[in-house]
Amino acid sequence: SDLLGVVGGFLGAFFTFLNVMLNRARRNYLSPHRWARVLEAAIWTFVFSAFVFMLVYFYPCVPTINDEGHIHQGGAPNPRAGGFSFCGDQRNEMAELLFVSQEDAVRNLYTPGEAIKYSPTSLILFFLIYYFGVIFTSGLSLANGLVVPMILIGGSYGRMVGGLVHSMGFLRHIDPGVYALIGSCSFLGGVSRMTIAMTVIMLEITNDIQYLLPIIIAFIFARVVANFLSHPLYDELLFLKSVPLVEETIPREGRTL
Repeated sequence: SDLLGVVGGFLGAFFTFLNVMLNRARRNYLSPHRWARVLEAAIWTFVFSAFVFMLVYFYPCVPTINDEGHIHQGGAPNPRAGGFSFCGDQRNEMAELLFVSQEDAVRNLYTPGEAIKYSPTSLILFFLIYYFGVIFTSGLSLANGLVVPMILIGGSYGRMVGGLVHSMGFLRHIDPGVYALIGSCSFLGGVSRMTIAMTVIMLEITNDIQYLLPIIIAFIFARVVANFLSHPLYDELLFLKSVPLVEETIPREGRTL
């Protein structure tokens, strides 16, 4: 939990830095022109959708392993891929993460069991696509949110760390899905710094009190590391839009008024 928390703190601070820089450029060059904001959203939607579709289409298929560890042959397309049928009854790891709703992608990353494995290549590629994709999408003239994408970003590198730990023979009693959960907590803490609220939300997702301590540790480490590097993302966006914000402490010059 502490290692993933530190990683989440660094990644969250870098995410905030890049997003604020991009939104500052949007404010200076695109915001005065309504047509430019609409065109930016339309071009990005087309480019991102086309890239994801082509990536999934050309991504290699792998055999489906059942719960007993045997190769599954025959049957319907893999249900975890949302009916994606290019691979028949085989698995397409990128389809299981990109061709489904975000909620189903979270469920796939959190799914326990050795039979459901994702290669490090798939998880790294998914992480890069979502990390930089969300940086660019956040601030477009579109209705979008950040909480579920942040859960996916953290879950991808958390699941990757869990797979690497298992491949080295360490802590094999801890499921890779648990690492994905802790990774999500670390990235949420590194970006939002809302430790208590997010701890409650993530604990409700698990519905298991035994995960409370590692979730808290991940949030605390991510928050401490990220606070050394940047302000929270939502505070930075408020500053960028010149929204009045009451500080936690009274400024020095205000104490003599």
